[in-house]
Amino acid sequence: MSKKNIFLVLVLVALGALYIVYFTDLFEKPVISISARPRVARASSGNQYSVSFSFDRRCELTEIKVVSVSELETNKYARAYWHMISDTNSAPVKGILYGENLKGMKPKIPKMKPEPLAPGQKYRLMIEAGKNKGQVDFDIPARQAAR
Repeated sequence: MSKKNIFLVLVLVALGALYIVYFTDLFEKPVISISARPRVARASSGNQYSVSFSFDRRCELTEIKVVSVSELETNKYARAYWHMISDTNSAPVKGILYGENLKGMKPKIPKMKPEPLAPGQKYRLMIEAGKNKGQVDFDIPARQAAR
């Protein structure tokens, strides 16, 4: 091979590497997009407000955690209002409800129940599905509490 051919092959390899790094997401961890929607609580549920979360794709969740954003700002290890981990292979889901028992998941602390969410306070849902992660901040509107 001549020097010209070697040079052209090296330039082609370099351009291919640049394309892969800048125009593909091969080296980035996929982020799960989450949307939160507070729902009116039923009278039988007392003060616990219902929030539904939907994901951009079906996920086999390995961890779910809800914490207060204000606690998280001052404490790296904020108290979890709801914390579930995968017991076995969890069933793929495209959405969940706050406090719901999910197939294949159990509370991180045995017998822990989800705590009621206070209106007007901001919370953060953090989920993991294998190497994929996602989070969303949400709050319970104060007007919902008055109903």
